[in-house]
Amino acid sequence: MGARYPEPSEIEIEDHWFIARGVWQDRPILMRARPNLTDFAGHPAYPQKLTIAWDYDDNGSTGMPTPERNLEMEAFEERLLQSLEKSNHAFVVAVVTNAGSREWICYTQDGNESVHRVNETFADEPRKPLRLEMVNDPDWGEYIGILQNFYRPSSEA
Repeated sequence: MGARYPEPSEIEIEDHWFIARGVWQDRPILMRARPNLTDFAGHPAYPQKLTIAWDYDDNGSTGMPTPERNLEMEAFEERLLQSLEKSNHAFVVAVVTNAGSREWICYTQDGNESVHRVNETFADEPRKPLRLEMVNDPDWGEYIGILQNFYRPSSEA
């Protein structure tokens, strides 16, 4: 018998993130992810993984955004989460910054609706250099892989 999941409208998540830093492809990488979504990983209502990538100018050494670009991306992220996570439509599970790109990794009930929400949320703003990719990932394999490779729970509460 498969796992039992709550109805999407009944899901409540803590807004807790962990941060991991490292090197990937000889460049610094910064990973933020929500470790407390494992109970929902593989939820049949969220079979699609949407990755929203913002490519930015990279100075070639750090791969990280400038402080100004980072502030712009933080404001974007706040509005993105509000839009996608409204009514538990989707969950942003991780944010990866590396080599001139920041990616928001989401699991969604409906990819087309998620893309519509992104477009609607930022319709009145200058166009951003975004790439959106939708794939089926019903087992939440990427999220589980992120936790397995980057999450190190501390003994502190």
